[in-house]
Amino acid sequence: MLIHSKHIIFILFFFISASHAQAQTVVADSLISALHRTNNDRAKLLIANRLSMVLIKNFPQQAFKYAKQATELAKKIDDPYQLAIAYQNLASIYHILGDYSKGLEYALEGLRIAEAKKYDTLTIGLLDKVALFNFHLSEHDTTYRKKVLGYRLKAITLSEKLNANKELTQLYLHLGEFYRKEKKLDSALFYVDKAFFLAQKFENINDKGLALMTKGQIYIDQGKYLEALPFLSSAYKYLISIDNRYDAAASLLLTGIVFREKNRFEKSFDWFKDALTLSQQLGSKADIAEAYRQLYLTAERVGNSNLAFDYYKLYHAYKDSVLNESMSRQIAGMQSIHDAESKDKEIELLKKNEQMREENLAQQRYLNIFLLVSFLLICLIAFILYRGIKSKNKINRLLEKKNLEILYQQEEISSQKENIALQNMELEQKNHELSYLNEEKNHLIGIVAHDLRNPLSQIKGLVNVLQMSENEVSPEEKEEYIRLIKGAIERMTLMINKTLDVNAIDAQKVNLQREDLNISVIMESVAKNFEDNAKAKNIEIIKDLHPQVIVPNLDKNYLTQIFENLVSNAIKYSPSNKKVFLRVYKHENIARIEVQDQGQGISEEDKKKMFGKFQQLSARPTQGEKSIGLGLSIVKKYVEAMNGKVWCESEIDNGANFIVEFKLKNE
Repeated sequence: MLIHSKHIIFILFFFISASHAQAQTVVADSLISALHRTNNDRAKLLIANRLSMVLIKNFPQQAFKYAKQATELAKKIDDPYQLAIAYQNLASIYHILGDYSKGLEYALEGLRIAEAKKYDTLTIGLLDKVALFNFHLSEHDTTYRKKVLGYRLKAITLSEKLNANKELTQLYLHLGEFYRKEKKLDSALFYVDKAFFLAQKFENINDKGLALMTKGQIYIDQGKYLEALPFLSSAYKYLISIDNRYDAAASLLLTGIVFREKNRFEKSFDWFKDALTLSQQLGSKADIAEAYRQLYLTAERVGNSNLAFDYYKLYHAYKDSVLNESMSRQIAGMQSIHDAESKDKEIELLKKNEQMREENLAQQRYLNIFLLVSFLLICLIAFILYRGIKSKNKINRLLEKKNLEILYQQEEISSQKENIALQNMELEQKNHELSYLNEEKNHLIGIVAHDLRNPLSQIKGLVNVLQMSENEVSPEEKEEYIRLIKGAIERMTLMINKTLDVNAIDAQKVNLQREDLNISVIMESVAKNFEDNAKAKNIEIIKDLHPQVIVPNLDKNYLTQIFENLVSNAIKYSPSNKKVFLRVYKHENIARIEVQDQGQGISEEDKKKMFGKFQQLSARPTQGEKSIGLGLSIVKKYVEAMNGKVWCESEIDNGANFIVEFKLKNE
């Protein structure tokens, strides 16, 4: 749980935020004053764009006024870079006001300028903004969804080329969130991990926190609640350390969801209340509404209907308030912008009328002068002008037609290039996925080969015994050996079927054949199967098996394979004339299995990698037995698939003790 000093930090952050907002107002006032004092158009342009950026979040109507002023000034002095920035600001304003179609128009216009002029850094930001508008519009029209991916991948490619690490980190985060909402969780994890690596490399604390929180959310989507918990905890620490309380509150809500899904309702309530407190200090009604919603859902899960109803009322009260305020703000903003646009159009129309009036007066004076000079001269000039205008118009029409044809061809070529680039990116992603699948295939083949070895060795030994003369083997012994051979064959068949499900188990998509098992009986059976192997090295198997250790929700074949791998290793790595100890007993609410040998022991370095795939440790089999380094990785995979734990206690030259634990009952 969070310590009490956290509440003091919340209060300090509240005053810091208030000071920050006041500082923004001071900056805006200073810029407005500077704008009124200067007569230089370039200075006015820079100040207007800066003013628009400062005011966007809290005063979008005023920001719109200065962004429009910046567009006019940029066109007047022919500054395409500042014009693209002004379009970007206008797009941001329409995003805040919820008019995504209008915002997309301005973002595309700015992108067109930035790409044409090779303003690469600005191009990256505008590509991401265009992708964001397409993402919002895809909620109502799915044709925009493919464009989201195309623009994001294009921005990533450009960022990687420029080593624009901050922008690249943000793009990886955005693409990870896009894939998460598309339910493509493996791709989402891939890009979120890339974002975290960059943020960590360049010490970007905010992006580290956001990446960890997104990763935790992905694990929640996968149902891996306990795996999500450390990422959410780290995310909260990073975000609160830099006063990013909006996202810190979100990480608290996700932590509460984890505890609720694990039926730890008391802790779940505590985390949701901490999130509520933080949101209340921020004054964020949307976040307050979400906190009350999670409290209502948790109270409903607990079965406290009165408490659930109270939280439900608070949730709807804040939700309605947020919707009303949002609609009012959007309506007021759009009305203000509409009025400003109407006023600009009226002023422009008046200017055009005045210009036309002056032109008419000038033409009238011109005609009067020429009328005074000579009527014939005027007629001649009029005739010449008429012929010239007619010829010029004809040429202009031809040029306009050619320009339209060229423009259409350029657009087609550009569209084809973009499609080719997108297809290349998709092919590259598919190649990565195929490479990963090939590695998984090789791993599965290794597991099958390794796990079939032990049953085949047992069958070979039993067949050798059956080949002895009839006097050496009694009919009863033959019948027993045949029964053991059949059992080994059945286990091999089950091994093959189960091993093919390894990846599915990792993804938690396979229902194991769970049942209540007496693990002492299973260990007794495994020990019997390895008696001949032990006798070959004069190793004594000492069993201390509690008779009734029944564990729920275990898969019999997986458990048998776990015991076989551990007992086989104990015999394999023990010198001759030693002992192997097998123990099964209860410890509080835990069933514990120990397989201990008197072999070479395991070094601290080997302990770090012993459960990895294809690991060859420094300790070697004592009589040249074969080992390909898969047995312990299989043990760990199967134990964890059945919600157990496995570890090793060992010192060099003092043997090794492998311990497996399962819970005797569910919490």
